[in-house]
Amino acid sequence: MTKRLCRQIGFGKPLLFWGFSLAFGLSRRTSMCSALSSHILSLLYNQYYFIFAILPILLFFCGSVMEDDPIIFVLRYGSYKHYFTSKWRSLGVLCSGLWLGQITILFVTGAGLSVIKQGWDNFSGSSLLKEIAPLLVKSFPGAWVAVFCAAVYMLMGYWLIALLTLWLGHFLQRQKAIKVLLALYILTILSIKLPIMSRPPFCYLTGINHWVLLLHNLTAGWRFPLTVIVTLLFVVTVICSIQGGWRSAAHHHRISKGLPAYYRHILFSASNFLVLAILLALLVGWVWCSGGVPIDGREWVIRLLAGHGTGYFYPLGFMALLLAELLPLWPVGRFLIQATSENSAFLMIRSKRRNNMLRSLLCVSAEWIACCCGSLLMAEVIPIFALNYAVPVELVLEATMLRFLDMGFQFLVIFLFLCLNRNPAFGFLVIVLLHLLSLLPIPWLPVGASSLLRLRIEGTGGTSLPVTTTVELVVCNLILLTWIWYYGARYLFGKVEVKR
Repeated sequence: MTKRLCRQIGFGKPLLFWGFSLAFGLSRRTSMCSALSSHILSLLYNQYYFIFAILPILLFFCGSVMEDDPIIFVLRYGSYKHYFTSKWRSLGVLCSGLWLGQITILFVTGAGLSVIKQGWDNFSGSSLLKEIAPLLVKSFPGAWVAVFCAAVYMLMGYWLIALLTLWLGHFLQRQKAIKVLLALYILTILSIKLPIMSRPPFCYLTGINHWVLLLHNLTAGWRFPLTVIVTLLFVVTVICSIQGGWRSAAHHHRISKGLPAYYRHILFSASNFLVLAILLALLVGWVWCSGGVPIDGREWVIRLLAGHGTGYFYPLGFMALLLAELLPLWPVGRFLIQATSENSAFLMIRSKRRNNMLRSLLCVSAEWIACCCGSLLMAEVIPIFALNYAVPVELVLEATMLRFLDMGFQFLVIFLFLCLNRNPAFGFLVIVLLHLLSLLPIPWLPVGASSLLRLRIEGTGGTSLPVTTTVELVVCNLILLTWIWYYGARYLFGKVEVKR
Protein backbone atom coordinates (compact mmCIF):
# COMPACT_ATOMS: atom_id res chain seq x y z
CA MET A 1 0.00 0.00 0.00
CA THR A 2 2.81 2.45 0.85
CA LYS A 3 4.53 1.90 -2.48
CA ARG A 4 1.23 2.35 -4.27
CA LEU A 5 0.62 5.66 -2.55
CA CYS A 6 4.16 6.80 -3.33
CA ARG A 7 3.59 6.19 -7.02
CA GLN A 8 0.29 8.07 -6.93
CA ILE A 9 1.68 11.05 -5.02
CA GLY A 10 4.98 11.34 -6.87
CA PHE A 11 8.10 13.21 -5.79
CA GLY A 12 7.10 16.75 -6.72
CA LYS A 13 4.90 17.43 -3.72
CA PRO A 14 7.43 16.32 -1.06
CA LEU A 15 10.19 18.32 -2.75
CA LEU A 16 7.96 21.38 -2.86
CA PHE A 17 7.11 20.86 0.82
CA TRP A 18 10.76 20.61 1.86
CA GLY A 19 11.73 23.47 -0.46
CA PHE A 20 9.33 25.86 1.28
CA SER A 21 10.65 24.70 4.66
CA LEU A 22 14.21 25.33 3.56
CA ALA A 23 13.41 28.78 2.16
CA PHE A 24 11.46 29.79 5.24
CA GLY A 25 14.15 28.46 7.57
CA LEU A 26 16.87 30.42 5.78
CA SER A 27 14.75 33.54 5.84
CA ARG A 28 14.28 33.25 9.59
CA ARG A 29 18.03 32.84 10.01
CA THR A 30 18.36 36.53 9.14
CA SER A 31 16.46 37.41 12.32
CA MET A 32 19.74 36.88 14.17
CA CYS A 33 18.48 34.48 16.81
CA SER A 34 21.22 33.84 19.34
CA ALA A 35 20.33 30.20 20.06
CA LEU A 36 19.30 27.18 18.01
CA SER A 37 16.25 26.62 20.18
CA SER A 38 15.03 30.17 19.50
CA HIS A 39 15.51 29.64 15.78
CA ILE A 40 13.44 26.43 15.81
CA LEU A 41 10.78 28.00 18.00
CA SER A 42 10.44 30.95 15.62
CA LEU A 43 9.54 28.42 12.91
CA LEU A 44 7.39 25.92 14.77
CA TYR A 45 5.29 28.65 16.38
CA ASN A 46 4.93 30.80 13.26
CA GLN A 47 1.31 30.67 12.11
CA TYR A 48 2.01 32.25 8.72
CA TYR A 49 4.58 29.58 7.91
CA PHE A 50 2.08 26.81 8.64
CA ILE A 51 -1.07 28.32 7.19
CA PHE A 52 0.31 29.77 3.96
CA ALA A 53 3.15 27.34 3.21
CA ILE A 54 2.69 24.02 4.98
CA LEU A 55 -1.08 23.42 5.07
CA PRO A 56 -1.81 23.95 1.34
CA ILE A 57 0.90 21.51 0.27
CA LEU A 58 -0.07 18.99 2.96
CA LEU A 59 -3.73 19.09 1.87
CA PHE A 60 -2.61 18.73 -1.76
CA PHE A 61 -0.36 15.85 -0.71
CA CYS A 62 -3.10 13.92 1.12
CA GLY A 63 -5.89 14.93 -1.25
CA SER A 64 -4.16 13.35 -4.24
CA VAL A 65 -4.90 9.87 -2.82
CA MET A 66 -8.19 10.57 -1.05
CA GLU A 67 -10.37 8.50 -3.38
CA ASP A 68 -10.96 4.81 -2.78
CA ASP A 69 -9.12 2.30 -4.95
CA PRO A 70 -10.98 -0.04 -7.35
CA ILE A 71 -13.13 -2.69 -5.73
CA ILE A 72 -10.80 -5.48 -6.87
CA PHE A 73 -7.95 -3.91 -4.90
CA VAL A 74 -10.15 -3.32 -1.84
CA LEU A 75 -11.32 -6.96 -1.80
CA ARG A 76 -7.75 -8.08 -1.14
CA TYR A 77 -8.11 -6.79 2.42
CA GLY A 78 -11.26 -8.76 3.19
CA SER A 79 -13.25 -5.75 4.47
CA TYR A 80 -13.35 -2.05 3.90
CA LYS A 81 -12.33 -1.42 7.51
CA HIS A 82 -9.03 -3.22 7.01
CA TYR A 83 -8.48 -1.45 3.69
CA PHE A 84 -9.17 2.00 5.17
CA THR A 85 -6.94 1.34 8.19
CA SER A 86 -4.10 0.12 5.99
CA LYS A 87 -4.38 3.11 3.67
CA TRP A 88 -4.45 5.58 6.55
CA ARG A 89 -1.45 3.91 8.16
CA SER A 90 0.51 4.06 4.92
CA LEU A 91 -0.43 7.69 4.28
CA GLY A 92 0.48 8.48 7.89
CA VAL A 93 3.91 6.93 7.35
CA LEU A 94 4.41 9.13 4.30
CA CYS A 95 3.31 12.17 6.29
CA SER A 96 5.81 11.16 8.97
CA GLY A 97 8.48 11.17 6.27
CA LEU A 98 7.46 14.71 5.34
CA TRP A 99 7.61 15.69 9.00
CA LEU A 100 11.04 14.11 9.54
CA GLY A 101 12.47 15.87 6.50
CA GLN A 102 10.90 19.15 7.60
CA ILE A 103 12.36 18.95 11.12
CA THR A 104 15.77 17.99 9.72
CA ILE A 105 15.76 20.97 7.35
CA LEU A 106 14.78 23.35 10.16
CA PHE A 107 17.71 22.13 12.25
CA VAL A 108 20.08 22.36 9.27
CA THR A 109 19.09 25.99 8.67
CA GLY A 110 20.04 26.71 12.28
CA ALA A 111 23.49 25.17 12.02
CA GLY A 112 26.14 27.21 13.80
CA LEU A 113 23.89 28.70 16.44
CA SER A 114 24.64 28.13 20.10
CA VAL A 115 22.82 25.35 21.93
CA ILE A 116 21.23 26.08 25.30
CA LYS A 117 20.64 22.80 27.10
CA GLN A 118 18.00 24.09 29.47
CA GLY A 119 16.10 27.25 30.33
CA TRP A 120 15.28 30.00 27.88
CA ASP A 121 17.22 32.27 25.54
CA ASN A 122 16.72 36.01 25.78
CA PHE A 123 14.78 35.89 22.48
CA SER A 124 16.92 38.63 21.02
CA GLY A 125 16.47 39.34 17.34
CA SER A 126 13.09 37.64 16.94
CA SER A 127 10.07 39.90 17.12
CA LEU A 128 7.73 36.89 16.92
CA LEU A 129 9.28 35.19 19.94
CA LYS A 130 9.20 38.42 21.90
CA GLU A 131 5.43 38.54 21.35
CA ILE A 132 4.75 34.95 22.39
CA ALA A 133 7.55 34.65 24.97
CA PRO A 134 5.25 35.15 28.01
CA LEU A 135 2.92 32.46 26.68
CA LEU A 136 5.76 29.99 26.07
CA VAL A 137 7.43 30.62 29.43
CA LYS A 138 4.08 30.12 31.16
CA SER A 139 3.31 26.87 29.32
CA PHE A 140 6.71 25.12 29.16
CA PRO A 141 9.64 24.78 31.57
CA GLY A 142 12.26 25.25 28.84
CA ALA A 143 12.85 26.04 25.20
CA TRP A 144 13.62 22.49 24.10
CA VAL A 145 10.50 21.20 25.82
CA ALA A 146 8.50 23.72 23.78
CA VAL A 147 10.28 22.56 20.61
CA PHE A 148 9.61 18.89 21.35
CA CYS A 149 5.91 19.45 22.17
CA ALA A 150 5.34 21.56 19.04
CA ALA A 151 7.09 19.00 16.80
CA VAL A 152 5.19 15.99 18.21
CA TYR A 153 1.90 17.88 18.10
CA MET A 154 2.57 18.79 14.48
CA LEU A 155 3.20 15.12 13.63
CA MET A 156 -0.10 14.05 15.21
CA GLY A 157 -1.81 16.83 13.27
CA TYR A 158 -0.42 15.46 10.01
CA TRP A 159 -1.90 12.04 10.79
CA LEU A 160 -5.28 13.61 11.63
CA ILE A 161 -5.34 15.58 8.39
CA ALA A 162 -4.54 12.38 6.51
CA LEU A 163 -7.44 10.68 8.29
CA LEU A 164 -9.76 13.59 7.46
CA THR A 165 -8.92 13.60 3.76
CA LEU A 166 -9.35 9.82 3.40
CA TRP A 167 -12.65 9.90 5.28
CA LEU A 168 -13.99 12.75 3.16
CA GLY A 169 -12.80 11.01 0.02
CA HIS A 170 -14.75 7.92 1.06
CA PHE A 171 -17.85 9.76 2.22
CA LEU A 172 -18.05 12.23 -0.66
CA GLN A 173 -17.09 12.32 -4.26
CA ARG A 174 -13.71 13.84 -5.02
CA GLN A 175 -15.05 17.21 -6.16
CA LYS A 176 -17.25 17.63 -3.09
CA ALA A 177 -14.47 16.49 -0.76
CA ILE A 178 -12.08 19.04 -2.28
CA LYS A 179 -14.67 21.78 -1.71
CA VAL A 180 -14.99 20.78 1.94
CA LEU A 181 -11.21 20.85 2.41
CA LEU A 182 -11.05 24.22 0.66
CA ALA A 183 -13.75 25.56 2.98
CA LEU A 184 -11.81 24.33 6.03
CA TYR A 185 -8.65 25.97 4.72
CA ILE A 186 -10.45 29.28 4.08
CA LEU A 187 -11.83 29.12 7.63
CA THR A 188 -8.25 28.70 8.87
CA ILE A 189 -7.14 31.82 6.97
CA LEU A 190 -10.07 33.84 8.27
CA SER A 191 -9.28 32.79 11.84
CA ILE A 192 -6.04 34.84 11.75
CA LYS A 193 -7.16 37.64 9.44
CA LEU A 194 -10.55 38.69 10.83
CA PRO A 195 -10.64 40.09 14.39
CA ILE A 196 -14.22 38.90 14.81
CA MET A 197 -13.01 35.28 14.62
CA SER A 198 -11.35 35.73 18.03
CA ARG A 199 -14.67 36.64 19.66
CA PRO A 200 -17.52 34.37 20.77
CA PRO A 201 -19.01 32.32 19.29
CA PHE A 202 -16.50 32.08 16.41
CA CYS A 203 -13.55 31.54 18.76
CA TYR A 204 -14.99 28.13 19.70
CA LEU A 205 -14.66 26.79 16.16
CA THR A 206 -11.97 24.14 15.82
CA GLY A 207 -10.17 24.09 12.47
CA ILE A 208 -7.31 22.14 10.97
CA ASN A 209 -4.91 24.83 12.19
CA HIS A 210 -5.62 23.68 15.74
CA TRP A 211 -4.37 20.22 14.74
CA VAL A 212 -0.92 21.26 13.51
CA LEU A 213 -0.13 24.53 15.28
CA LEU A 214 0.25 24.18 19.02
CA LEU A 215 0.36 27.95 19.47
CA HIS A 216 -3.32 28.29 18.59
CA ASN A 217 -4.19 25.96 21.47
CA LEU A 218 -2.33 27.99 24.10
CA THR A 219 -4.24 31.25 23.75
CA ALA A 220 -6.83 30.33 26.41
CA GLY A 221 -7.14 27.73 29.12
CA TRP A 222 -10.21 26.12 27.52
CA ARG A 223 -8.83 26.02 23.96
CA PHE A 224 -6.69 22.87 24.22
CA PRO A 225 -9.37 20.76 26.02
CA LEU A 226 -11.91 21.84 23.39
CA THR A 227 -9.55 20.76 20.60
CA VAL A 228 -9.05 17.41 22.29
CA ILE A 229 -12.81 16.87 22.66
CA VAL A 230 -13.53 17.78 19.03
CA THR A 231 -10.69 15.53 17.86
CA LEU A 232 -11.94 12.59 19.91
CA LEU A 233 -15.46 13.06 18.56
CA PHE A 234 -14.11 13.12 15.02
CA VAL A 235 -12.01 9.97 15.51
CA VAL A 236 -14.93 8.14 17.14
CA THR A 237 -17.16 9.16 14.24
CA VAL A 238 -14.67 7.80 11.74
CA ILE A 239 -14.27 4.54 13.66
CA CYS A 240 -18.02 4.01 13.99
CA SER A 241 -18.71 4.82 10.35
CA ILE A 242 -16.02 2.47 9.11
CA GLN A 243 -16.88 -0.28 11.61
CA GLY A 244 -20.55 -0.07 10.70
CA GLY A 245 -19.85 -0.47 7.02
CA TRP A 246 -22.06 2.51 6.26
CA ARG A 247 -20.95 2.60 2.65
CA SER A 248 -19.95 -0.04 0.19
CA ALA A 249 -16.55 0.50 -1.33
CA ALA A 250 -17.93 -0.21 -4.78
CA HIS A 251 -20.23 2.82 -4.84
CA HIS A 252 -19.80 6.56 -4.74
CA HIS A 253 -22.85 7.23 -2.63
CA ARG A 254 -23.99 6.38 0.83
CA ILE A 255 -25.90 3.15 1.20
CA SER A 256 -27.95 2.40 4.31
CA LYS A 257 -29.25 -1.05 5.08
CA GLY A 258 -31.86 -2.38 7.46
CA LEU A 259 -34.92 -1.01 9.16
CA PRO A 260 -33.04 1.32 11.55
CA ALA A 261 -31.40 3.08 8.61
CA TYR A 262 -34.77 3.39 6.84
CA TYR A 263 -36.46 4.77 9.95
CA ARG A 264 -33.52 7.06 10.66
CA HIS A 265 -33.84 8.50 7.16
CA ILE A 266 -37.48 9.36 7.91
CA LEU A 267 -37.03 10.83 11.38
CA PHE A 268 -33.69 12.61 10.98
CA SER A 269 -34.85 14.77 8.09
CA ALA A 270 -33.90 18.39 7.42
CA SER A 271 -37.42 19.58 8.25
CA ASN A 272 -37.39 17.85 11.65
CA PHE A 273 -33.98 19.30 12.46
CA LEU A 274 -35.31 22.72 11.49
CA VAL A 275 -38.24 22.26 13.88
CA LEU A 276 -35.84 21.26 16.66
CA ALA A 277 -33.58 24.25 15.98
CA ILE A 278 -36.52 26.67 16.03
CA LEU A 279 -37.84 25.25 19.31
CA LEU A 280 -34.42 25.46 20.91
CA ALA A 281 -33.87 29.01 19.65
CA LEU A 282 -37.25 30.10 21.01
CA LEU A 283 -36.46 28.57 24.40
CA VAL A 284 -32.99 30.11 24.66
CA GLY A 285 -34.21 33.50 23.40
CA TRP A 286 -37.14 33.60 25.80
CA VAL A 287 -35.01 32.62 28.82
CA TRP A 288 -32.31 35.15 27.92
CA CYS A 289 -34.68 38.04 27.24
CA SER A 290 -36.85 37.39 30.29
CA GLY A 291 -33.99 37.22 32.79
CA GLY A 292 -31.18 39.18 31.18
CA VAL A 293 -27.51 38.25 31.31
CA PRO A 294 -26.87 35.58 34.00
CA ILE A 295 -24.39 36.32 36.75
CA ASP A 296 -22.71 32.91 36.44
CA GLY A 297 -22.99 29.59 34.63
CA ARG A 298 -25.03 27.94 37.37
CA GLU A 299 -27.75 30.57 37.13
CA TRP A 300 -27.99 30.12 33.35
CA VAL A 301 -28.43 26.35 33.60
CA ILE A 302 -31.09 26.71 36.30
CA ARG A 303 -33.00 29.31 34.30
CA LEU A 304 -32.82 27.28 31.09
CA LEU A 305 -33.98 24.02 32.69
CA ALA A 306 -36.19 25.47 35.41
CA GLY A 307 -39.40 24.02 34.00
CA HIS A 308 -42.38 24.17 36.33
CA GLY A 309 -42.73 23.41 40.03
CA THR A 310 -45.65 21.78 41.87
CA GLY A 311 -48.52 23.24 43.87
CA TYR A 312 -49.05 26.31 41.68
CA PHE A 313 -49.54 27.27 38.04
CA TYR A 314 -47.28 29.65 36.12
CA PRO A 315 -48.49 29.89 32.49
CA LEU A 316 -45.19 31.05 30.96
CA GLY A 317 -43.21 28.42 32.84
CA PHE A 318 -45.71 25.75 31.81
CA MET A 319 -45.42 26.77 28.14
CA ALA A 320 -41.63 26.79 28.38
CA LEU A 321 -41.75 23.27 29.82
CA LEU A 322 -43.91 22.02 26.96
CA LEU A 323 -41.64 23.82 24.49
CA ALA A 324 -38.55 22.13 25.92
CA GLU A 325 -39.89 18.60 26.59
CA LEU A 326 -43.03 17.76 24.63
CA LEU A 327 -42.84 19.65 21.34
CA PRO A 328 -39.46 18.11 20.37
CA LEU A 329 -41.31 14.76 20.49
CA TRP A 330 -43.85 15.90 17.88
CA PRO A 331 -41.60 14.79 14.96
CA VAL A 332 -41.39 11.39 16.67
CA GLY A 333 -45.20 11.19 16.74
CA ARG A 334 -45.44 11.92 13.01
CA PHE A 335 -42.68 9.38 12.38
CA LEU A 336 -44.54 6.70 14.35
CA ILE A 337 -47.73 7.28 12.36
CA GLN A 338 -45.81 6.92 9.11
CA ALA A 339 -43.80 3.91 10.26
CA THR A 340 -46.86 1.99 11.50
CA SER A 341 -49.10 2.74 8.52
CA GLU A 342 -50.13 0.22 5.89
CA ASN A 343 -46.62 0.34 4.41
CA SER A 344 -45.35 -1.34 7.56
CA ALA A 345 -46.93 -4.60 6.43
CA PHE A 346 -44.53 -4.75 3.51
CA LEU A 347 -41.57 -3.97 5.78
CA MET A 348 -42.75 -6.59 8.20
CA ILE A 349 -42.80 -9.28 5.54
CA ARG A 350 -39.23 -8.36 4.66
CA SER A 351 -38.06 -8.22 8.30
CA LYS A 352 -39.66 -11.63 9.11
CA ARG A 353 -40.19 -10.73 12.77
CA ARG A 354 -42.41 -8.12 14.39
CA ASN A 355 -39.88 -7.52 17.15
CA ASN A 356 -37.39 -6.31 14.56
CA MET A 357 -39.70 -3.45 13.66
CA LEU A 358 -40.48 -2.69 17.29
CA ARG A 359 -36.81 -2.64 18.27
CA SER A 360 -35.97 -0.40 15.32
CA LEU A 361 -38.74 2.05 16.21
CA LEU A 362 -37.60 2.26 19.83
CA CYS A 363 -33.90 2.60 18.99
CA VAL A 364 -34.34 5.33 16.38
CA SER A 365 -36.72 7.26 18.64
CA ALA A 366 -34.21 7.01 21.48
CA GLU A 367 -31.54 8.39 19.13
CA TRP A 368 -33.78 11.36 18.37
CA ILE A 369 -34.31 12.04 22.09
CA ALA A 370 -30.54 11.81 22.63
CA CYS A 371 -30.06 14.28 19.78
CA CYS A 372 -32.53 16.67 21.43
CA CYS A 373 -30.70 16.41 24.75
CA GLY A 374 -27.36 16.90 23.02
CA SER A 375 -28.67 20.09 21.41
CA LEU A 376 -29.94 21.21 24.81
CA LEU A 377 -26.51 20.49 26.29
CA MET A 378 -24.95 22.80 23.70
CA ALA A 379 -27.50 25.49 24.59
CA GLU A 380 -26.42 25.15 28.22
CA VAL A 381 -22.68 25.27 27.64
CA ILE A 382 -22.10 27.63 24.71
CA PRO A 383 -23.50 30.79 26.41
CA ILE A 384 -21.40 29.97 29.48
CA PHE A 385 -18.27 29.80 27.33
CA ALA A 386 -19.29 32.99 25.53
CA LEU A 387 -19.52 34.84 28.86
CA ASN A 388 -16.23 33.34 30.14
CA TYR A 389 -17.97 31.75 33.12
CA ALA A 390 -17.00 28.51 34.85
CA VAL A 391 -19.06 25.55 33.66
CA PRO A 392 -20.97 23.77 36.46
CA VAL A 393 -20.14 20.36 35.02
CA GLU A 394 -21.95 18.31 37.67
CA LEU A 395 -25.16 20.32 37.38
CA VAL A 396 -25.07 20.28 33.56
CA LEU A 397 -24.59 16.52 33.34
CA GLU A 398 -27.14 15.78 36.06
CA ALA A 399 -29.81 18.05 34.56
CA THR A 400 -29.24 16.74 31.01
CA MET A 401 -29.42 13.11 32.15
CA LEU A 402 -32.69 13.76 33.99
CA ARG A 403 -34.09 15.53 30.93
CA PHE A 404 -33.25 12.48 28.79
CA LEU A 405 -35.01 10.14 31.24
CA ASP A 406 -38.00 12.49 31.48
CA MET A 407 -38.39 12.80 27.72
CA GLY A 408 -37.90 9.05 27.38
CA PHE A 409 -40.75 8.41 29.81
CA GLN A 410 -43.05 10.78 27.94
CA PHE A 411 -42.14 9.08 24.65
CA LEU A 412 -42.95 5.67 26.10
CA VAL A 413 -46.36 6.94 27.26
CA ILE A 414 -47.04 8.20 23.73
CA PHE A 415 -45.86 4.87 22.31
CA LEU A 416 -48.11 3.01 24.76
CA PHE A 417 -51.20 4.81 23.45
CA LEU A 418 -49.99 4.18 19.91
CA CYS A 419 -50.03 0.47 20.68
CA LEU A 420 -53.49 0.67 22.27
CA ASN A 421 -55.37 2.77 19.68
CA ARG A 422 -52.81 3.31 16.87
CA ASN A 423 -52.95 7.08 17.32
CA PRO A 424 -50.12 8.90 19.18
CA ALA A 425 -52.25 12.07 19.45
CA PHE A 426 -53.98 10.57 22.48
CA GLY A 427 -50.58 10.04 24.03
CA PHE A 428 -49.66 13.70 23.57
CA LEU A 429 -52.98 14.71 25.11
CA VAL A 430 -52.36 12.46 28.12
CA ILE A 431 -48.87 13.96 28.58
CA VAL A 432 -50.33 17.48 28.62
CA LEU A 433 -52.89 16.40 31.22
CA LEU A 434 -50.15 14.83 33.34
CA HIS A 435 -48.20 18.08 33.13
CA LEU A 436 -51.30 19.90 34.38
CA LEU A 437 -51.17 17.75 37.50
CA SER A 438 -48.33 20.01 38.58
CA LEU A 439 -51.13 22.15 40.03
CA LEU A 440 -51.26 19.61 42.84
CA PRO A 441 -48.58 19.67 45.56
CA ILE A 442 -47.23 16.25 44.53
CA PRO A 443 -43.43 16.41 44.07
CA TRP A 444 -43.00 12.81 42.86
CA LEU A 445 -44.94 13.12 39.58
CA PRO A 446 -42.74 11.47 36.91
CA VAL A 447 -43.86 13.73 34.03
CA GLY A 448 -41.83 16.93 34.17
CA ALA A 449 -39.68 15.56 37.00
CA SER A 450 -36.53 16.92 35.31
CA SER A 451 -37.64 20.51 36.04
CA LEU A 452 -34.96 21.97 38.28
CA LEU A 453 -37.60 23.88 40.24
CA ARG A 454 -38.75 20.52 41.64
CA LEU A 455 -35.27 19.34 42.64
CA ARG A 456 -33.51 20.06 45.90
CA ILE A 457 -30.70 22.08 44.31
CA GLU A 458 -29.18 25.27 45.64
CA GLY A 459 -31.03 28.22 44.17
CA THR A 460 -34.21 26.38 43.12
CA GLY A 461 -36.25 25.76 46.29
CA GLY A 462 -37.30 22.26 45.18
CA THR A 463 -37.94 19.36 47.52
CA SER A 464 -37.12 16.20 45.52
CA LEU A 465 -33.64 14.73 45.71
CA PRO A 466 -31.98 14.31 42.28
CA VAL A 467 -31.03 10.73 43.13
CA THR A 468 -34.62 9.87 44.09
CA THR A 469 -35.95 11.45 40.91
CA THR A 470 -33.43 9.53 38.81
CA VAL A 471 -34.42 6.21 40.37
CA GLU A 472 -38.12 7.03 39.93
CA LEU A 473 -37.71 7.83 36.23
CA VAL A 474 -35.58 4.76 35.61
CA VAL A 475 -38.17 2.49 37.25
CA CYS A 476 -41.06 4.08 35.33
CA ASN A 477 -39.17 3.77 32.06
CA LEU A 478 -38.36 0.13 32.71
CA ILE A 479 -41.99 -0.71 33.52
CA LEU A 480 -43.30 0.87 30.33
CA LEU A 481 -40.46 -0.51 28.23
CA THR A 482 -41.07 -4.02 29.54
CA TRP A 483 -44.76 -3.91 28.64
CA ILE A 484 -44.05 -2.47 25.20
CA TRP A 485 -41.37 -5.05 24.52
CA TYR A 486 -43.60 -8.01 25.35
CA TYR A 487 -46.96 -6.75 24.07
CA GLY A 488 -46.24 -3.76 21.81
CA ALA A 489 -45.49 -5.73 18.63
CA ARG A 490 -48.66 -7.79 19.12
CA TYR A 491 -50.84 -4.68 19.36
CA LEU A 492 -49.06 -2.76 16.58
CA PHE A 493 -48.52 -5.51 13.99
CA GLY A 494 -50.77 -8.30 15.19
CA LYS A 495 -52.93 -8.19 12.08
CA VAL A 496 -50.02 -8.81 9.74
CA GLU A 497 -49.61 -12.41 8.71
CA VAL A 498 -46.14 -13.45 7.77
CA LYS A 499 -45.70 -16.36 5.36
CA ARG A 500 -42.40 -18.08 5.54
